[in-house]
Amino acid sequence: MAKFNQFDSMDNTYLYKGIISEGGAGRIFRVEDSEGKEYALKLLKVDERTSRESLKRFKNETNFCINSIHPNIVKILDRGFIKTEDGFKSPFYVMPIYSLTLRSVINSRIDHEKILDIYSKILNGVEAAHLKHVTHRDLKPENILCDEKENIVIADFGIAHFTEADLYTLIETKKSTRLANFVYAAPEQKIRDGITDRRTDIFSLGLILNELFTKEVPQGSNYKLIKSVIDSYGYLDEIVEKMISQSKENRPSSIAEVKKLINERSDLFITSQRISEVDGSVIPSSEISDPILTEPIKLVDRLWDEKSEILTLVLSKSINDDWKEAFITLGNYHSILGKGPDKFELKGNTAKIRADENEIQSIIDYFKTWLPSVSLRYRTILESKNQAKEEAYRRQIEEEKERLLKKKRVIENTHI
Repeated sequence: MAKFNQFDSMDNTYLYKGIISEGGAGRIFRVEDSEGKEYALKLLKVDERTSRESLKRFKNETNFCINSIHPNIVKILDRGFIKTEDGFKSPFYVMPIYSLTLRSVINSRIDHEKILDIYSKILNGVEAAHLKHVTHRDLKPENILCDEKENIVIADFGIAHFTEADLYTLIETKKSTRLANFVYAAPEQKIRDGITDRRTDIFSLGLILNELFTKEVPQGSNYKLIKSVIDSYGYLDEIVEKMISQSKENRPSSIAEVKKLINERSDLFITSQRISEVDGSVIPSSEISDPILTEPIKLVDRLWDEKSEILTLVLSKSINDDWKEAFITLGNYHSILGKGPDKFELKGNTAKIRADENEIQSIIDYFKTWLPSVSLRYRTILESKNQAKEEAYRRQIEEEKERLLKKKRVIENTHI
C-alpha cells in the first residue's frame, strides 16, 4: 500500500489513512486532506488488462456525481489520477465518508416505523438519476450509503447507463458480460441480449424493500412476506410482487409509480384499519361513578355570626356546579318565607344565608329535608348529561365511519 500513500488533485493533497473496501476493479481508501478532514477516495485499478470501457464508465460516474446536487446521490468533491509503479494512470475521485451502508442498517435492529422513511430517500435518489436518463443497474445495500443521522445516498454508478448510445454499445460489444451483483440483478441482466432500463432498477428496489423488513432477499415465488414479520405493513407485499415481476412489462414503469402505489396502499390500509377500529368502538357506559352520589352530602355543622347575622351551614364535602344547579332549581320544597334554596350562597363545602336567631333552627330543619331531593335531582342531571355525551359520541362514530367509507371508495375506484 506504500505506493498509494498520497493522492494529488489540482487543488488538494490527500494522505492515505487506511483501506475501506477492495474489489476487482478498484479500491476505496480512507484519506485525509491538507486541512485534516477525512474523506473516502475511490481509485480505479488500471493495468494492461483494463479496458477502455472501464475507463469510460469510471469517467461517466465521476462526471455524473460531481455535477449532481441531489441530497440522495453521493457527491463527488474532487478528482485526479495517480501513476502506478508500472506507469499506468489510475483515476480517482474523492467523496464524503459514510460510516454505514444499507447492509449494516438491514443487519441491525431497525425500527419498522423508520423503514419507509429510509426507503423513500432511496427512491428519491434513484428517481433523480432516472430523470437524468441514468439507470444504475447495480442497486444493492452495499451501494447505498448512510450515516448515523439516516442521511441516505446512492453510490457506485460505475456500471450505470448514462445514454441510450452507451446502452446499446455495451450490449453489442459485451453480450456475455454480467455486470450487476447476481443476487439483486433483474432477469434481463442474467440473460444474453437482455436490455435494461429503469424497470431494471425497480426490480432491485423491490428486493431491497422486502429485505428491509424480512432481512431476506426474495428468491423464486416462495419468499418470506413482509406480512409475516409485521402485519401492519403487509400491504407492501402486493407492491413488492409487482416490482419483482419476471416480466419488465408487469413492473411499475417509474419510481413515481412506485411512490404512488406505496402512498395509495398505505392510505387504503390505514383507512380500512380505522374503519375496523370504528366498528369495534365501545360506546361509554351509562353507569355513573360519582363520589357525591356514592356518599350523598350531609349537613355536619352550623356557624352563626351575630354581627352580620350570617348563618353558615357546613356540608360533609365540597359541592360542584351540577350539585349547585340541583340545589338552586330544586322545585317543590317547604321553607321559611324568603329563605328558599335559591337564596343561599353556595361555595366549597358551605351554604350561607342571612338569618335572625329565631329563624336558625327552622332553616336547618328545612335544609336537611331538601338534601335527599337534591341528591335525586343531582343524579337526574348527571344521567342526562351522560346520555347526551353518549349520543354525541355515537354520532361522532357514525360520521367518522361514513367519512372513512367514502374515502375508501374514492381510493379504490379512482385512478390517475
